[in-house]
Amino acid sequence: MKGLTTLICIAVVAVHSARGAVISNDLNCKNTDDNCDSRAKGGECHENPVYMIVSCAPACDVCFHGDKDWSCSYKARRGDCIKYPSLMSTQCPSSCSAQGQEGKRLAGCLNACSEFACASDTSLQKGCNQMFSCTHACKMRQLGVTVGSCRTKCERNGQSGCFPNVNGYTFNLCVDCSREGCPTYPTVDECKIGCDYF
Repeated sequence: MKGLTTLICIAVVAVHSARGAVISNDLNCKNTDDNCDSRAKGGECHENPVYMIVSCAPACDVCFHGDKDWSCSYKARRGDCIKYPSLMSTQCPSSCSAQGQEGKRLAGCLNACSEFACASDTSLQKGCNQMFSCTHACKMRQLGVTVGSCRTKCERNGQSGCFPNVNGYTFNLCVDCSREGCPTYPTVDECKIGCDYF
């Protein structure tokens, strides 16, 4: 009976955590399933939170590291520390600090995109015409892609696919274009600017 009570408590904590509460480092903040990383990349942290958050907390980015929000690591990686500095510095100080140097490089790259590419195309994830933009290239570089590999990934056309995955990060390149004051679609050369400026 004690084992069942413990299991129920863990499941309740996991479900509660999946809804936005913080998990402490004391609650199994290590991957206990050999397939955690691939399962997390496949979306199971949201589809199967009871199992995943208990068995794969690091892969689901739900370990507490001094931040107030369980999703801080994810938010920091997607660039929120730069986009929303006052909110993120109070809610996610640890994750933003860890992203500090990386964040500065990303910010510099995004500024270069604003200056030398399309200032109105600022999304790090969404794009149009199945093409990578300058900001997408900055994100790819932040994800660990080399300059050469990034430039190669820029070589796309309007039929290259909507959801390319780069190092576990999935882009959505089939949304409506919102590139006010810029060429209708991102170009290969525009993407390469981001590769070079990170």
